[in-house]
Amino acid sequence: MNKEEAFLCCMILSCASDGNFEKVEASTLLTISSRFPIFKKLPKSLSLIIEEVKARVANDKTEDYLLKDISVSLSKNDREVALVFATIMIFIDGTINEKEKLFLSKLSSFLEIDDERFDALTYPFAICYEENNIMDVLS
Repeated sequence: MNKEEAFLCCMILSCASDGNFEKVEASTLLTISSRFPIFKKLPKSLSLIIEEVKARVANDKTEDYLLKDISVSLSKNDREVALVFATIMIFIDGTINEKEKLFLSKLSSFLEIDDERFDALTYPFAICYEENNIMDVLS
């Protein structure tokens, strides 16, 4: 998995973490992947990547394997970027539920992002909900 695929895979898993892949999430993925220059290097179409990730998670229950692949594909700084991308995708529908919070916690563990750095990276999202910590945000 290359860096671009790792970022997208991370965002797709984030979208699906609550059990629903909302239209707004798919639209945001399309917008991000079509407007950010980094995603111009994708070897496959976005729709194909989305379908592959969804199929792997649904059929094989391989989320942990995907998270491990994401982690080993990215540098330390890129793992932090992946967490921010994932957080954007989770908040894009305007809510965060317990499944999504658990996913973010699991993701940060796989990405080897400690609690202090996690709080710093996700703080901008928490303050949008008048909280100091993303885990205190209730949907």
